[in-house]
Amino acid sequence: EDRDMSFLYVALVFTVVIGIHEAGHFLAARWVGMKVEKFAIGLGPQWTWKSKDGTEDALGAIPLGGYVRITGMDGKDRETPGHFYASPRWAQAFVLLAGVLANFLLAFGLITVMMFLMPSDPKLPPPTFLEVMSASVESTLRLIVVMMQNPVDFIWNLFSFGATAPEGYNPTEQVAGPAGIAVAVTEAANEGLLDLLWLTSLVSVAIAAFNLLPIPALDGGRLLFVGIEAITNRPIPAKINIVASLAGLAFVVVILVVGTIGDIGRLLN
Repeated sequence: EDRDMSFLYVALVFTVVIGIHEAGHFLAARWVGMKVEKFAIGLGPQWTWKSKDGTEDALGAIPLGGYVRITGMDGKDRETPGHFYASPRWAQAFVLLAGVLANFLLAFGLITVMMFLMPSDPKLPPPTFLEVMSASVESTLRLIVVMMQNPVDFIWNLFSFGATAPEGYNPTEQVAGPAGIAVAVTEAANEGLLDLLWLTSLVSVAIAAFNLLPIPALDGGRLLFVGIEAITNRPIPAKINIVASLAGLAFVVVILVVGTIGDIGRLLN
């Protein structure tokens, strides 16, 4: 029973954080008039269905990852209305940043719920709604500022659970992958709802930070390409776009594999 509950907590956290991120992309794309072909949450075998607008929705069996497939993101067609690269560059940037903004809003919402649930000193008057909202905004902004100052360090400190990287470090001993994060989620859930909400808000901001990295397969890499095209006023060839995205995806997979190997080693020890 405990194992089933642990899986439920982990699945819930990953699904909510990733689902909110992808929903941000989806809603932004629809708002600016882009055509969305598929909205998927999770990996592995999928349950699929068609929504009224023609979008194929999918839910994967493994609560890791997700994507929104927007027509024309391969860069081959830049003329057809509704395609990604046929839209104004401000719209392209907005759609790419929408997932990160959604994760920030999720963190704010979770921190706000925490503020309302935290026990107060009975000797003091209970905080007003505006005081709680003000404290939530301040806490969320501080978290975002810390992340924005150095996103790489922020991700490292969270996903390595505060481990430092000494000279000659072994990445499989320092970086936490999905399994390590799952263990942290389970431990937080066992401590109580407040701990689970706080860790979920941290993971949400970390996912945002990770996606801002200038790696072609991630939002930050795609945003970099949009910026290059805006500066040069020339489209990046579709072949370069596709190859760069595949290389970026391979890099992300390597990071996950390295982290998972480290997770397994720590769990066995």
